[in-house]
Amino acid sequence: MKRMFAFTLCTVIFLLLLSGCNSSKENNPLKTDVPTNALIEDDLDNTKKPEQLDLDKSISLFSDNVLNDLPKAISKESREKLLQELNVVFSEKNYGEEAEIQIRSAMEKAMDYYVNFQTLFAFFDVPDCATYLRNYFLNPLKTMVNNVVIDESAGEGMADDYNKILTISKSLNPDMDAAVVIHELWHMSVAAEHGIVDSKLYFQLNEGGASFSQLILSGSKFYDRIQWLQMGGVGVHNPENTEHTLWVGRFGTFQYSQYFAIWYRLFTLTDFDTMALFLKPNGAQLIRQEMVKRYGENGSRLFDLLELYAQNKHPDGNFACVVEFESLYLHLLKGRLQEVESPHEMLAFLHMYRITRLALGSEYLRSYVVETEETGSAGYNETITHPDIDYVATDKAVAEAVYNWHIINRGKLTDKQEYALAYCISAFPANQGEVEHRLTREAVQNETLLCSDFKYYYKETGENIIHFYFDTSIAYRVLRIYNYSTGECINFER
Repeated sequence: MKRMFAFTLCTVIFLLLLSGCNSSKENNPLKTDVPTNALIEDDLDNTKKPEQLDLDKSISLFSDNVLNDLPKAISKESREKLLQELNVVFSEKNYGEEAEIQIRSAMEKAMDYYVNFQTLFAFFDVPDCATYLRNYFLNPLKTMVNNVVIDESAGEGMADDYNKILTISKSLNPDMDAAVVIHELWHMSVAAEHGIVDSKLYFQLNEGGASFSQLILSGSKFYDRIQWLQMGGVGVHNPENTEHTLWVGRFGTFQYSQYFAIWYRLFTLTDFDTMALFLKPNGAQLIRQEMVKRYGENGSRLFDLLELYAQNKHPDGNFACVVEFESLYLHLLKGRLQEVESPHEMLAFLHMYRITRLALGSEYLRSYVVETEETGSAGYNETITHPDIDYVATDKAVAEAVYNWHIINRGKLTDKQEYALAYCISAFPANQGEVEHRLTREAVQNETLLCSDFKYYYKETGENIIHFYFDTSIAYRVLRIYNYSTGECINFER
């Protein structure tokens, strides 16, 4: 079987934009010559620190005892050993010098950034870096790759598991090239034990798992901010109002967003080892069995809904299908808070939930076009709510759990202020109308994937308002404003 991975071409982007339901934007993370603070628009001036504050007193967002339990980067010794094992593979194959350089570079980048992936998804028992690379990088090279072809088209790759030929890319973007290698080796890992389609979700899980594997590069130039986790998207129109679209996911171009969305929901409701069952014969059914074991009828229903969604076979249409499975997904995900048994696990859950809310979850939008003689046709978006998809309730549940576990380094915060801070780092900022949506989204896109290195300071501005400012590792200043009276947070000055 041949499986291909490709990033967006501009011409296809244009066609997708015309289609209205599936859209994609060009991913160009190499534009690092732009000053980081210049990416925030003038009307969203969150880069200025308030003069009233003693900024030298900013403190770490989380307690030291929690931060000390974060995953550690791979050791120098383990790194050298893995590279030696890679060289042994090269000595037994005949890939050619250019291919060896590309593969070695991909492995080195994976070792550089894997700790970020491990931190983001520690709640789901992801393996350590050495274990992951042996299972999903070295082993497929040994057993499933006899020849390597270099494609100089950026983002192009293919896993021909029948002929054991790996096609990878060589471009001006080494991080993208590394993502292609990692993606295609995942496919080779799957094909090692079964090369036939054995379930209704086989293709979706195969591509979804491969896309998910790219996140081991989290923190690289390719995935250093929320923006780069939203390369495209797939959405479903509300048949009662076609301006309203429920975006299922934004990670990956074209249908890859759909594949990733299916994988990600199952992964965040189970764990790494459960999803690794897909590599076994009848792996999809093994995952379904685990969902039933964990959640009973709700588990089987969610899995079946994902199948119906993938095949567009829900009796009431795909929009109704997405609403039902997303509602159920949030219910089950919120229930996983009961599994948290330590401050370390609470921070692990928070890492996952924050990135889900800011980038990898769903979003319900009104999209419309206004045409005037002066400006021509202009498109606008605004956030809307669906009565059956209650993200706010989940936000509050996570915030309450963060507060109850006291993982925040509260300093001089009162109980009320500590909860406000917990909510601000758990929830997606509230917004109303096109302008607020634009300002909110633009600011969120510049936030880092991890919040564990945040430092914060604050000020109260009136009886019901508190401002939180976060200093991050890549020089963006994150703002959250919490309203005690409404229980909402926003990320811009009204």
